[in-house]
Amino acid sequence: MMKFLLQVITTWPATIGTFYFFSNKTFKPLNHDATVGMIIVTGFLIIFLQIFLVSLYLFVF
Repeated sequence: MMKFLLQVITTWPATIGTFYFFSNKTFKPLNHDATVGMIIVTGFLIIFLQIFLVSLYLFVF
């Protein structure tokens, strides 16, 4: 169970990092604020999704 939580905690910063890397390459014409905002929104979506998955996992098992 702790291993699962640890995996969740380590996956989302990696995902945000990946998004940041790709957005820097893809969205160069856009202003920096728009890119940062997009990353933050994506990050929060990922976090909420994983919290939901963890709670689901706890209820099922």
